[in-house]
This record gives sequence, C-alpha cells and structure tokens, in this order.
Amino acid sequence: MSNAEKPLSLTPCDLVVLVTIAAKPRHGYDLWKQLEAADVKDWAPVSKPQIYYSLRKLQTSALISERPEDGKPAGPKKEVYAITRKGRGALKKNLAEPYWAENRDPPPFTTWAALSLALPVEDKIAQVQRRRDFLQGELCREQATMIELEQYEVETADLARSLISLAINQFKTELAWLDKFEKSIKAKR
Repeated sequence: MSNAEKPLSLTPCDLVVLVTIAAKPRHGYDLWKQLEAADVKDWAPVSKPQIYYSLRKLQTSALISERPEDGKPAGPKKEVYAITRKGRGALKKNLAEPYWAENRDPPPFTTWAALSLALPVEDKIAQVQRRRDFLQGELCREQATMIELEQYEVETADLARSLISLAINQFKTELAWLDKFEKSIKAKR
C-alpha cells in the first residue's frame, strides 16, 4: 500500500515529457522517437497519444512554450517546445513528492497470484509457466541492452546501466520465487 498520495498536478507522462524537453527542446515526433529509443514503456506508463496530450496540457499550463525551430526546416513547420521557468519549478516540486519514494503499487502478477486460489492447479501451473517464459524473455532482452551500453561512457549510460541492473535483479528474484511458488502449487495436488 502507498503511504503517500500521488501528486495530482502532473501525470508520470507529463513528467517524462518535461524532463525530456528540459534536457533539450524538441518537437513532438522527436520527443517520441527519443523516448522510444530509451525504451520508455519499460520504465514509465507512456504512449504516443499521451505524449501529444501532455504537450498540449503542459503548453496550456505554461510549463512549456513554443520556440522557433533552429535553421531552415526540411519539411513542414514543426512546433519545438522548451521548458519554461514555471515548468522547471513544477518539475522539481512534483519529483520531490513523497509518492515516488513511498509508493508500493502491486505488479499485476502479484494480484493474480493472490487471486489464484480460485483456479485449478493445472491452470495455475500454466500461468506460472507463462510468467516464467515472459520473465526469461525480458531478462535476455535487458542483458542484451546491458551489453549494448558497454560502448557508452556518459552519465546517461551509467544511469541506464544502473536501472537495467535493477530490472535484471528483479527478474532473477522473481524467477527464483516462481520456482518456489510452483513447487507449493504442485505440493497441493
């Protein structure tokens, strides 16, 4: 359970957009491509439509503003967004909320495991195997990403390595737990 309420003023998507624009002013498509390259769906609940909704919301709230595109555009005019002083303040305030450090949202599989008492043993075992297959695939994907990051030495890559290491350890821990969970299910046959 959460000990702190989620801040209502900015959504996680709004914050992702603000942080990305704070690093470098961007237009919407460039913003999405940057986030897609950073595997945003692995670490934040963000979709392409949400990005554009957040851009409009943040601009209406004066947290970002349009600025002219540098150089001569190669195609149609694109709106380049930059963070405002008010946006930097809102970003700082929202990221300092206790919610980020004191929240414990249950993963969907944890909810499923708690509800699995209603299932026959064979269905539980099948779902556990499905979860194991998924985790092993994700583990392989993150390990491959870690190898790709070896070529980079910048601070962002160090942060990415740290976060991927956390994900890898979580996957390994859950895989070990799944083995025990499956044994306890089979023991009740």
